[in-house]
Amino acid sequence: MKFLHPESYEIPFRPVFEVYQAAVWTGAAIFAVGYGMMSSFPPAGVTVVAAVAAGSMAVYRGLQAWPRLQEKKRLTGSGLESITLTDLKKKMKPGHTWVGKGFTWTSHETQLLHDLIQTHPEKWLPKEANEKGAHWIHGVGKEEDRYIPTSYFDGMTLIAGTTGAGKTRYFDLLVSQAILRGEAVVILDPKGDKDLREKARRTCIAMGYPDKFLAVLPSHPEISARINPLANFNRTTEPAGRVSSLIPSETGSDPFTAFGWQVLNNISQGLFFIGETLTLKKLKKYAVGGVEDLLIKVLRKHFGESMENWESMASPYIKKHKGREAEALIDFYRKEIETEHPISEMESLIAQHEHNRDHLSKMIASLLPLLNQLTSGAIGELLSPEVSPDDKRPITDLGRAIANKQVLYIGLDSLSDKLVGSAIGAVILADLAAVAGDRYNYQGDNLDPVNIFVDEAAEIVNDPLIQLLNKGRGAKMRVLLATQTFADFEARFGSTAKARQALGNLNNMFSLRVLDEGTQQYIAEGLPEVYIRTFSANYRHSVGDNPQEGMDAGYGESLGRETVPLFPRPMLGRLPDLHYVARLTGGAFIKARLPLIQD
Repeated sequence: MKFLHPESYEIPFRPVFEVYQAAVWTGAAIFAVGYGMMSSFPPAGVTVVAAVAAGSMAVYRGLQAWPRLQEKKRLTGSGLESITLTDLKKKMKPGHTWVGKGFTWTSHETQLLHDLIQTHPEKWLPKEANEKGAHWIHGVGKEEDRYIPTSYFDGMTLIAGTTGAGKTRYFDLLVSQAILRGEAVVILDPKGDKDLREKARRTCIAMGYPDKFLAVLPSHPEISARINPLANFNRTTEPAGRVSSLIPSETGSDPFTAFGWQVLNNISQGLFFIGETLTLKKLKKYAVGGVEDLLIKVLRKHFGESMENWESMASPYIKKHKGREAEALIDFYRKEIETEHPISEMESLIAQHEHNRDHLSKMIASLLPLLNQLTSGAIGELLSPEVSPDDKRPITDLGRAIANKQVLYIGLDSLSDKLVGSAIGAVILADLAAVAGDRYNYQGDNLDPVNIFVDEAAEIVNDPLIQLLNKGRGAKMRVLLATQTFADFEARFGSTAKARQALGNLNNMFSLRVLDEGTQQYIAEGLPEVYIRTFSANYRHSVGDNPQEGMDAGYGESLGRETVPLFPRPMLGRLPDLHYVARLTGGAFIKARLPLIQD
């Protein structure tokens, strides 16, 4: 261990002796002035000189005491602060995002924190410095308005924090700035936080564009916007895969999932062929009730496009099958049309119609509960919108909302029905992945950014979300995930390795107060180690065997170095509400605190 000279070290959190010295010198100056006024000896000039000298020393010691007093004041904490949207807009800078008040955390702050911990600050700091967390952690640095380049969020972001630590309030801050920049915003909120929704709505109102805000609310369908999560796709096979991927399966490739995909794809291809809008309700209708009606429409359209007098040619087949129109048209197709005008979509749809109904029902048994979850009651009206003069609720889809730079809040109401909320979130995320693919493949390089906020992300994480994390940057899709613990992702994926793989492309890590040890470890493991100085004092004394030998005593001080993490992992569990640390793109590490946004 390397020892340094003792004079290079000063205890940073010692009592401020300079205050006492300044007080003594001030008293001496006052005494000199008073004595000179009451006595003629010594001469007035001597007392003036003494008073000036004492006063000068008082000022000198006072100036030395001031920064130390300010340092101690910072350790007590500043309490919660609030900011209006007007003030927030004034703080914003082009190309940067304001993330509260804080400072860059370096090895200097690490040194101060370790020195402070050794003094047991709970014993000598005021009570408020330890209420709801250790406010003195933030006090080791000198805070100022903190900005980070907005481009950092292109690298995807995780915000971790226990209940009540401030994750949603952080979303408030970032959502408000994204709206003020005029960018598209999509918020997926499993628990349906009313404050988050209202902050987004009122920010749109403050900008003068109240119609820019849309909310999809399964808990309040009467005031909700309606959205079709199957409206966006690049290939006609995507909608079937989007829904079938939600079928519960251990491997995702079992025969029931594959058969369910085939059924949904047949229906989708039929609807595309006749030009009807694809919705979840229509998928359920033909999956449960059979595809006979759809098949008839497909056959009639194909026949009309293939020949002019097909109806007269088909009349003998209709008479032959005595009112069984589907069988008559199938027979006519195979004998009169198929050779010259075949169509693959029709072949699959015919095969599904002729499939044994009992076997078909068994093979799609795992698909039907999922379709029921997404189409039952008011949920069905929200996710399978139909234009009607009697229903004035707006209809949108993710592609349209993003193109129009709208603010779309989707509350999943998972507290009331976790199963349905998870299914809605999963199908919405799949639609987002399709929009990202379209932007990346077909919309050029000059894309406007899209900000996607996913609260309680572990509840709805799926393959499309992982695709967004992995490839969304090229489509200018900024994904920000919020979670309570890393264990939530482990439970969702079934293993630590899969959870780490899914979150491997996150470039920014914001941590509010985290109590879970595994989450603390996940956040802290990417931090570097730094050197800090350690101070030690040695005392010794000894007494000889007989009194004539006397006593011997000694005292020694030494400084050493040791390596420690840049930020102590246990301190993540002691952060106050709305305080956080952040590991950013490129390795920067900051400590900051958030305000509450007022209307």
